[in-house]
Amino acid sequence: MIKPVMPNPDHPLVLRCGTATRHPPGDTIDTVTPSDYFVVMLFLTRFEAETSSGRKQGEAGDMLINPPGSRQWHRGINGGEFKNDWIHLSADGVQRPMQQAGLPLNMIFHVSDSSFTGRIFGDIMKEQLLNTPISSELAACRVTELILLTQLFWRMAGRVTKSPIIHTHYERLLAIRLAIREAPADPWTVDRMAQSAHLSASRFAALYRKFFRVAPMEDVISSRLEEAKRLLVQGRMTVSEVAERCGFSHLNYFSR
Repeated sequence: MIKPVMPNPDHPLVLRCGTATRHPPGDTIDTVTPSDYFVVMLFLTRFEAETSSGRKQGEAGDMLINPPGSRQWHRGINGGEFKNDWIHLSADGVQRPMQQAGLPLNMIFHVSDSSFTGRIFGDIMKEQLLNTPISSELAACRVTELILLTQLFWRMAGRVTKSPIIHTHYERLLAIRLAIREAPADPWTVDRMAQSAHLSASRFAALYRKFFRVAPMEDVISSRLEEAKRLLVQGRMTVSEVAERCGFSHLNYFSR
């Protein structure tokens, strides 16, 4: 059983985090993870990284957890651009829950849902900006959720790969889901997505819900809202501009 992460007033639990961070071509992260924190990453593009078994390539939707004292080395394929969600977590706060979850360390692993880190990290960044009396407790809840969902989606991904046909469908739908997250404002429809996956609309919708536990268009709206929250937190655009950028045609709908 995984025990909840507890806040520590003397040591911030979340040191830094970012969502959908773009790294330009030639940008290589090459450093040693400090002895007091973990780095958790979910990649939104293909990448290559140093692991416990040497340098490996990973796909969009893969994760990598660097424990304290380990070498961090990752970049886009052949030094190209890459994009990821990432968070630095205090080792004092998450060492035990990480061990209890049995998550792979210094290994690339796949998860069945690639959207949860962006949502959780976005919530954490919001709490950091608000800095309310309970922000540290809320951040601890989000980190507990992160560990639990990482364990769940890692195990679910292992089940999906046992059937070659289901695995093929899963990979196609995962690519579509990543594309939605990359461009949530695009005019997504179930018919368009189903056509890309070479499935009927009804079959596509059923598989999408089975794999990701959400209906396709609900996922589109959720991705648009997450992008809107990120842009609003930055404070560089008006509400109307954010609504238009995120694919909401009517401001009244966006403001609900």
